[in-house]
Amino acid sequence: MAFGGTNFQFTNGGDWELVYNSITTSYDYDAMITESGDAHETKFLAVHDAIGKYFPIPPMPTPPSPSPKGLYGTIQFDSYADLLENLHPFNILYNINTPIQFEYLNQSFGYVLYSTQLNNFIDRIEPLFLPWMQDRAVILLDGIIQGIIGWTEKDPITLINLHPLKTNPNPRLDILVENKGRCCGDLPTFGCNFKGMKDKPRFGLKELSNWTITKLPMDDKLVNQSMTFNWKPVTFNMSVISSLFYRSIFTINITKPFHSFLCTDNWGHGFITINGFNIGRFSEKGPQRTMYVPAHILKQGSNEILVFESDRRHTLINMKERNMTFVDHHLWTD
Repeated sequence: MAFGGTNFQFTNGGDWELVYNSITTSYDYDAMITESGDAHETKFLAVHDAIGKYFPIPPMPTPPSPSPKGLYGTIQFDSYADLLENLHPFNILYNINTPIQFEYLNQSFGYVLYSTQLNNFIDRIEPLFLPWMQDRAVILLDGIIQGIIGWTEKDPITLINLHPLKTNPNPRLDILVENKGRCCGDLPTFGCNFKGMKDKPRFGLKELSNWTITKLPMDDKLVNQSMTFNWKPVTFNMSVISSLFYRSIFTINITKPFHSFLCTDNWGHGFITINGFNIGRFSEKGPQRTMYVPAHILKQGSNEILVFESDRRHTLINMKERNMTFVDHHLWTD
């Protein structure tokens, strides 16, 4: 491969190797040309030498130097908005008997939120079973994350035990389903190209119905939609118990910005937009720790960043960690 590039937005796709695996946003592939368009000298030399075994070719010229990278400092996020409190700008369907998949909602990418009410949930732990769900679901009770269900885990999970809430015997159940990417291949038995939920989830022995479905494509309308959100100031030692948006402004002082990489260490699972452009998904599971930021989406002066974090492993965090730093190269987990 000469050049891999980047799976911007939600175009990363997935692979099927007995289990489903979503592909990373970075498609660098350690190729001859890097994700940011620089020459990988070692790879160019290896290809040159391999061709030279079969055909007479001149010595390889010196590859061009890497392009300069922008170090734009650390972004501190100063405000957040709870997804479940800000559904008003999205398309909502009410009184749906059985959950509907993305494709039948005419939605290709992003998320769909399935919501219903539980009644008399007071005495004991009950299992929530999703008979068919793809790809990854965040389970919330009254806005509090209870866990993850999905086949994007090493061992696909279809069931989670829910604990009663002391504060409310009739809590709202929300299931936030993410399309992690359709399979790249030609096997007809993949079965991973329909997304969302179908069939009725079961709570204990009861089938759940009367769903409210919210379409969350998180597309190019998101910036305008987010302007109507109820934004709140970030506070230190905040407990992150729900799916949240974060926003901030960072400043670039040069006329023509450079390519850069944005480090997502200390963040959970979600995606990032800069000036309305979705640079892709991040995940604390790795292996990707940085997101490639192409120069053409940046501008001199103020730049707006919007982050959606659907969930994270550790809920109690120091809000000083709610930041992201620009670096000049990709970082990966060991």
